Order: sequence, then C-alpha cells, then structure tokens
Amino acid sequence: MKTRTEYAHCDPLQMLAEWGRIGAGIFAAGTLCFVVFAVRNVRRWRGQTVALLCGILFFAAHSTMDFVSYNPALLQMLAVLAVGVKWSLKRLPSENVSRA
Repeated sequence: MKTRTEYAHCDPLQMLAEWGRIGAGIFAAGTLCFVVFAVRNVRRWRGQTVALLCGILFFAAHSTMDFVSYNPALLQMLAVLAVGVKWSLKRLPSENVSRA
C-alpha cells in the first residue's frame, strides 16, 4: 500500500510544491501582468477576445481540480489562447488615426 502521493492533482499546489514560494510567485506575477494587460484594454475587447479569455479562464479553473499543466497538448492550446488574446487586442488601422 502506497502511503505517499507523488502529485497534488491540483496545478497550483503542485507548482508550489515543486517550485517553492519564489517560483510560484514569479508565475503568479506573470499571470497578474497578463490579467492587467487584458483589463487595461477592455475597450478594445471584441467577441473573439471574450471567447479566448473564457477559454483561458476555463483552463485555469480546471487546473485547480486536475493535473492538466503537464500535458504538452493542453499547454500548447493555452499558449495559442494567450497569443490569440494579445493578437485580438491589436489596434485596428482605423484606431491609429490621430485626433488632432
């Protein structure tokens, strides 16, 4: 009978166990920067931006209940979602017109 578990089956707890407080803090700071970027650009949100952010939110919610961040295919999808959010918030050519 096994008395010691190897995985927390919760990504935030597993990250904290593997990386310590400093590593988990660096990850949390990066996540916070992404959230601040998205909120600052709320006026430029489109339907696709909201859909991509929902995908990221669902991934984060699922990672609190399961061990999903060690699956390369799921991490690749998360990266595509994050890049998609950044791309969807690019200024349109009509927004670059100066208001003199």
